Amino acid sequence: MAFLFFETSEILFEDIPQFIAMNNVFSSELVAFGLEFIVDTMVNFVKALMWPVYVVSLWPPAGAIALGLAFVLFPKYLKEPIEHWLFHEE
Repeated sequence: MAFLFFETSEILFEDIPQFIAMNNVFSSELVAFGLEFIVDTMVNFVKALMWPVYVVSLWPPAGAIALGLAFVLFPKYLKEPIEHWLFHEE
């Protein structure tokens, strides 16, 4: 979920406007754009893996408590309804 958020915001607010702003698209610019997109995707992947750090850093004591509660309460109360909602055909 975090990866999708970072990747979507990257595409919508940086990549598409940058691509639209290009007046004269040469092949070297396309290659640079593609490489930059790949690097940004890897950075967003790492950021998505580090989402617990963001949660804890928001409110140092409360963020860690909320993260701990989420890890304990999610399997008990939310996992089954979400799995049922996602995989109801099986």
